Amino acid sequence: MDSAQSESMHGVRVALVSGCSSGIGKATARQLAHAGWLVYAGLRRGSDSPGSAPERAGLRPISLDVTDEMQLRSAIERIGAETGRLDALINNAGVDHLAAVEEQPESALRNVMEVNFFGAMALTRLALPLLRHTAPSFIVMVSSLSGLLGLPGGSAYCASKFALEGAAEALRHEVGRFGIRVALIEPGGYASAMSAKRTGTARDPLSPYAPMLEHLAGAPAPSADPIGVALRIIEAIESGAPQLRYPVGDQALAVTASLATLDDISRQRYARTVTDLEWWHDGKSSPD
Repeated sequence: MDSAQSESMHGVRVALVSGCSSGIGKATARQLAHAGWLVYAGLRRGSDSPGSAPERAGLRPISLDVTDEMQLRSAIERIGAETGRLDALINNAGVDHLAAVEEQPESALRNVMEVNFFGAMALTRLALPLLRHTAPSFIVMVSSLSGLLGLPGGSAYCASKFALEGAAEALRHEVGRFGIRVALIEPGGYASAMSAKRTGTARDPLSPYAPMLEHLAGAPAPSADPIGVALRIIEAIESGAPQLRYPVGDQALAVTASLATLDDISRQRYARTVTDLEWWHDGKSSPD
């Protein structure tokens, strides 16, 4: 970065957000830009766009398939060359897959883990030198209530988010001394392309799991505006000393409060209740 670029970046905070084509990532990129940040908006497809006219000056789309290490390296190198700093990394990119464990292809499980966990960890690892140089700086991992409670049909997604929760907590211990703060955002259901396009293993109507999976697949997609999550992310970053976990939304607050009081047997019952699968547990072929 030359001296002219350095002068122009003085006082401007820089963020990198992954998964900005829709939902939480898109809302977060736009809200950060609106708040005066320079935002590198990570997009898996170059044709996607995270912004519109009012915010466009603060948004720089960047190719960022989190499963492609060359793209990750290129993104960090570009940010370093253009700005010389990185004040916040928001790991948001994610995919989902609906299947019973017995019928889930290994490729589907690996894909969910590659995007939701390994991709986030790879991007974090590459970004840490720049974050350390810029400190105080922030890493936000967009987790989920599925990182707190295993749900039927969601073993791959839950596994990826449970892993992200543990890694983020460990990372917080490692990098705090360098002025890097780590926070987990734990939303309930919010509208996004991921929820609308939730993939699943092709279901055999003769499968012993068919009634359960059909019931789960037929659940309405979340409709809550993801701007609420975006604003919570900004609040955590701008607090200066974020707590480790931030449940977001009424659903998340209710679930986390309930989980804090439950033993293992009660947790199993609770998971069946929130997915409306008591009938499945009771051996019935469909809800009453």
